[in-house]
Amino acid sequence: MKRIGWLAAALLAIVFLWPARLPARAESPEALIQAVLAERQAGGTLQAWVDGALTETADSLGGWYLIALRHLGLPADYTRPRRALEEKLAAAETAGITKRERMALTLLALGSRNPAIDAVADRGAEEETLMPLVFGLHLMNNGAGQPENRRKTAEKILNLQLADGGWAVIGTDCDVDCTAMTLQALAPLREESAAVAAAVDRGMTALTGIQQENGGFLGMGMESAESCAQVLLALSDLGLDGAKEEAFVRPGGSVMDAMMRFRLEGEGFAHDLKTGKMNETATVQCFYALVGYQGSRNGGEPYYVFDFPEAAPVRAGFFPEGLTARGWAWLGIGLALLASWILAWRRGKRNWRSYAFPLLLALAAAAAVSVLEIQSPEGYYAGNDEKDSGDRNVETTISIRCDTVAGENADVPADGILLAEETLYVAEGDTAFDQLLEATRAHRIQMEYDGTTAGAYVRGIGYLYEYQFGNLSGWMYRVNGVFADVGCSQYRLRPGDRVEWIYTRNLGKDQEP
Repeated sequence: MKRIGWLAAALLAIVFLWPARLPARAESPEALIQAVLAERQAGGTLQAWVDGALTETADSLGGWYLIALRHLGLPADYTRPRRALEEKLAAAETAGITKRERMALTLLALGSRNPAIDAVADRGAEEETLMPLVFGLHLMNNGAGQPENRRKTAEKILNLQLADGGWAVIGTDCDVDCTAMTLQALAPLREESAAVAAAVDRGMTALTGIQQENGGFLGMGMESAESCAQVLLALSDLGLDGAKEEAFVRPGGSVMDAMMRFRLEGEGFAHDLKTGKMNETATVQCFYALVGYQGSRNGGEPYYVFDFPEAAPVRAGFFPEGLTARGWAWLGIGLALLASWILAWRRGKRNWRSYAFPLLLALAAAAAVSVLEIQSPEGYYAGNDEKDSGDRNVETTISIRCDTVAGENADVPADGILLAEETLYVAEGDTAFDQLLEATRAHRIQMEYDGTTAGAYVRGIGYLYEYQFGNLSGWMYRVNGVFADVGCSQYRLRPGDRVEWIYTRNLGKDQEP
C-alpha cells in the first residue's frame, strides 16, 4: 500500500506541475507549430477555435491565424469567418485602407472572390504611402484588381526605397519591419523584373547591415520577436533558410535563433525580453513566420501567394486535438486513479478502503483543477494588470482626443473626446503604452495595436484608425506638450507626466500644445 501511495502522489504531482512553465528546449519548426496550435485552441477542437475566437477577430489577429491554417491545410470549415469578414468589409468603407486590404487578403486566403476585394485592391493602387501599397500588392499578386495596377504599385514601392536600400514609413533610415514586409510583397515579382530583383538585393543588404551580433534586430531601440519573425518570413519568401543563411548568421546565432529566444513554452511568444510576458501579436507573427518557413522548405510559393497544395495536417499526436491544460490535468488524475486501483487489485487488496482513498484524492484534485483559472488570450487582453495596487505609486495623467475629425462619422465623438484628462497611477518603470492599455481597459475603449515597428504600435482607438482621414493620419502621443521621439512602449513615465493621445491628419503638424 505504501508503494501505491507513493505512485499516486507522484502521478498527482506530475498533473499539478505540468501546466507550469518549463525551461525552453530546442524544437523543430514542425513541433513548434503543433505546440502553438495546441496552446491557442483553448476551447477544444480546431473547428471550435475557427468558428469562435478566429471568426470574432477575423479582421485583426484572427485573420493572420486563418491564413496560416489555410497554408497548413488543416481540415476545417471556414464558412463562418469568411461570411463574417465579407460583412465586415462591406461595412468598413470608412475604415483605413490598410485595414480593408488586410481583411481582403484574409478573404482571398479563405477562398472568397467577393467583388469588394477587387475594389479594395484598385483603391490601394491609388495610394502613395508604403504600407497601403505593400498590402495592395499582396492582393494583386493573387490576381485581385486591374492587372495593370500590379506593375504600377510595384513601381511606386521601388520609388519609396531609401538611400540605404531599406524602406520606412517615417524617417530616412531602414526600418527592419517595413523593409522585411516590403520584401515579402516584392518576392513574387523578382523573377519578372530586373528592377525588382535589384531592389530586393539592396533591401537584403540593408537588413544585413542592421542585424545585431545575436542574430536579432533593433527597432526604436529595442529588440522584438516581431522583427525577427518578419525577417524570417522575408527570407523564406526569397527561398533562403533563416536558420542557416550565411549572410544572416551572426556570432550569437541566426534569425531563427534570435526569434526563438522569445519563446515561452506552453504560452506563445513574448514581445520583448525585458517583460517576458506572452504577447498575442508576437505569437501570431512568429507562428505564421514558422508556417512560411516550413512551406518554403517544402518548395512552396511565397507566403502571401495563395496557391494552397494538399498538405498533411499538423496533428497533436495520440491524444485528442485541442486538449487544454485543464483537460490534461483531468486526464492525468484519471490515469493516476486507474493505476492505483490496478496495483491494489494485483496486490490482492480487496478492502473497499484501498479503493476509496485514491478515489477521494482524485476527486479532490479534480475539484481543485476545476476552479483553477486558465485564461484565454482574449481574457488576457480584457483582464486587469497583474501589478498590486501598492505598486502603482507614480501619478500621471492621460487623455485621448480626436478633435481634428470630431463628429465626422458615427465612431467619432462630436466633441472629439474619447477620454477626458484623468489621473492614473502606474507602477515605476511603466511606459506610455502600459498607461494607455490600462486606461482603455478601465473605460472599455476599443484599442488595436501590433508590433510591426518593433514596439507596440497603436493602429486604432475607439474604432478610429490610421489612414482613415488621409495618408498621414493616425494616432500620436505627446508627453508634457512635446511629441515623443520614441515608441510608446519605450517611453518610461515619470511622476507628473501628462500624456495626451491625439488623432492627427498630418503627422502632428495640425496640433498645437
